[in-house]
Amino acid sequence: MTLKVIVLGVLQGLTEFLPVSSSGHLVIGQHLLGFRQPELMLDVSLHVGTLAAVVFFLRRELWRILVQLPYLPRLLGPAEMRRRV
Repeated sequence: MTLKVIVLGVLQGLTEFLPVSSSGHLVIGQHLLGFRQPELMLDVSLHVGTLAAVVFFLRRELWRILVQLPYLPRLLGPAEMRRRV
């Protein structure tokens, strides 16, 4: 079972950034690996793992965006307000 999950994790990682459905590939992968029915919690876990990896990889950029959020109303406000800033 562990090897099957590792294979699905690699499949998820390879197809996540392609313009195709990585969820669809997980269903096909589970079928080919002999799962009786698609495991929803396994899919969710793989997607959460992907999200965690992306957040970790982009953590500096995400931090810069979060720090700038309080200034967003001034940046997107009326043109007069933007000239005053």
